Amino acid sequence: MKKSILIASLIAASALQGCTDADKAQIGGFGAKFEITLYAANGSVIKQWRSNGKVQTESHSDGWYFMDAATGKLVRVSGTVVVDQLD
Repeated sequence: MKKSILIASLIAASALQGCTDADKAQIGGFGAKFEITLYAANGSVIKQWRSNGKVQTESHSDGWYFMDAATGKLVRVSGTVVVDQLD
Protein backbone atom coordinates (compact mmCIF):
# COMPACT_ATOMS: atom_id res chain seq x y z
CA MET A 1 0.00 0.00 0.00
CA LYS A 2 2.76 2.45 0.95
CA LYS A 3 4.62 1.60 -2.23
CA SER A 4 1.61 2.43 -4.43
CA ILE A 5 1.11 5.75 -2.58
CA LEU A 6 4.78 6.57 -3.13
CA ILE A 7 4.54 5.73 -6.83
CA ALA A 8 1.38 7.82 -7.23
CA SER A 9 3.05 10.74 -5.44
CA LEU A 10 6.10 10.54 -7.69
CA ILE A 11 3.94 10.46 -10.81
CA ALA A 12 1.94 13.49 -9.62
CA ALA A 13 5.11 15.39 -8.71
CA SER A 14 6.71 14.70 -12.08
CA ALA A 15 3.52 15.72 -13.89
CA LEU A 16 3.41 19.05 -12.05
CA GLN A 17 7.11 19.72 -12.59
CA GLY A 18 6.46 20.84 -16.18
CA CYS A 19 3.61 23.14 -15.17
CA THR A 20 3.99 26.90 -15.09
CA ASP A 21 2.92 28.90 -12.04
CA ALA A 22 -0.30 29.79 -13.86
CA ASP A 23 -1.04 26.12 -14.54
CA LYS A 24 -0.48 25.25 -10.88
CA ALA A 25 -2.72 28.13 -9.74
CA GLN A 26 -5.43 26.99 -12.14
CA ILE A 27 -5.29 23.46 -10.73
CA GLY A 28 -5.48 24.88 -7.20
CA GLY A 29 -8.44 27.10 -8.11
CA PHE A 30 -11.02 24.31 -7.91
CA GLY A 31 -13.49 25.11 -5.15
CA ALA A 32 -12.15 28.63 -4.58
CA LYS A 33 -14.44 31.66 -4.62
CA PHE A 34 -14.02 34.27 -7.33
CA GLU A 35 -15.30 37.77 -8.09
CA ILE A 36 -16.10 38.34 -11.75
CA THR A 37 -16.37 41.91 -13.04
CA LEU A 38 -17.66 42.92 -16.48
CA TYR A 39 -16.41 46.31 -17.72
CA ALA A 40 -17.74 48.67 -20.39
CA ALA A 41 -15.45 50.12 -23.07
CA ASN A 42 -15.10 53.33 -21.01
CA GLY A 43 -13.88 51.36 -17.96
CA SER A 44 -17.04 51.60 -15.90
CA VAL A 45 -18.34 48.47 -14.17
CA ILE A 46 -21.40 46.97 -15.84
CA LYS A 47 -21.97 44.12 -13.38
CA GLN A 48 -20.18 42.04 -10.73
CA TRP A 49 -20.78 38.47 -9.60
CA ARG A 50 -19.35 36.05 -7.05
CA SER A 51 -18.92 32.43 -8.01
CA ASN A 52 -19.48 29.32 -5.92
CA GLY A 53 -16.42 27.71 -7.42
CA LYS A 54 -14.43 27.38 -10.60
CA VAL A 55 -14.74 30.01 -13.33
CA GLN A 56 -14.13 28.46 -16.71
CA THR A 57 -13.38 29.91 -20.11
CA GLU A 58 -15.37 29.03 -23.20
CA SER A 59 -13.30 27.20 -25.78
CA HIS A 60 -12.74 29.16 -29.01
CA SER A 61 -14.38 32.25 -27.47
CA ASP A 62 -13.69 35.20 -25.19
CA GLY A 63 -16.52 34.05 -22.92
CA TRP A 64 -16.53 32.79 -19.34
CA TYR A 65 -19.02 30.74 -17.38
CA PHE A 66 -19.60 30.07 -13.69
CA MET A 67 -22.28 29.47 -11.06
CA ASP A 68 -23.51 32.70 -9.47
CA ALA A 69 -23.30 32.43 -5.65
CA ALA A 70 -26.31 34.73 -5.16
CA THR A 71 -28.75 32.92 -7.46
CA GLY A 72 -27.23 29.46 -7.91
CA LYS A 73 -27.70 29.88 -11.66
CA LEU A 74 -25.23 29.42 -14.50
CA VAL A 75 -23.90 32.73 -15.86
CA ARG A 76 -22.18 33.10 -19.24
CA VAL A 77 -20.46 36.38 -19.97
CA SER A 78 -18.08 37.75 -22.60
CA GLY A 79 -16.34 41.04 -23.20
CA THR A 80 -13.88 42.82 -20.94
CA VAL A 81 -13.95 40.54 -17.90
CA VAL A 82 -11.66 40.44 -14.86
CA VAL A 83 -11.67 37.34 -12.64
CA ASP A 84 -10.18 37.73 -9.14
CA GLN A 85 -9.69 34.83 -6.73
CA LEU A 86 -11.02 35.80 -3.29
CA ASP A 87 -9.62 33.01 -1.13
